[in-house]
Amino acid sequence: MAQKTPILASVGSEVLIEHIKKSKGGLLYSNYDSFKKGINFILRNKQESTNMGIRGRNYVIKNYSNENIFNKLKEIIEVI
Repeated sequence: MAQKTPILASVGSEVLIEHIKKSKGGLLYSNYDSFKKGINFILRNKQESTNMGIRGRNYVIKNYSNENIFNKLKEIIEVI
């Protein structure tokens, strides 16, 4: 996601499902057929693939930049 690349992830990973849903930065697959459809979609829809990549990068920056992680940890420590 941070590289502006759309993600094609397995529904077998609850963590990836959440990140993809929140970021709108990729697609999910559950079997070979849906994997193939996802690859074809990404290859045939350049603009939407670019948009997914941008949304994914923005999500990572918003939620996982060093500054944001530091601020979240600081808030937790202050509560303790």
